[in-house]
Amino acid sequence: MANKTVKKSATQKNEVKKKKSPKLSLDEQISENNSENDREKKLKLLNLIAEIIVEATLRDLYETSN
Repeated sequence: MANKTVKKSATQKNEVKKKKSPKLSLDEQISENNSENDREKKLKLLNLIAEIIVEATLRDLYETSN
């Protein structure tokens, strides 16, 4: 049987790291959670910007082709 490799998301990787690392203080946990939330927000914003650029480019190409 072939083994399938599945890529883990950044959140899943962080969860694995958290399980392996020693117990963190409450302030450290809050800081890590805030950092992770900031990274996710930035990634979502970048994806949204890319989507807007692609949509505008496609719309422009469609309009100029007619």
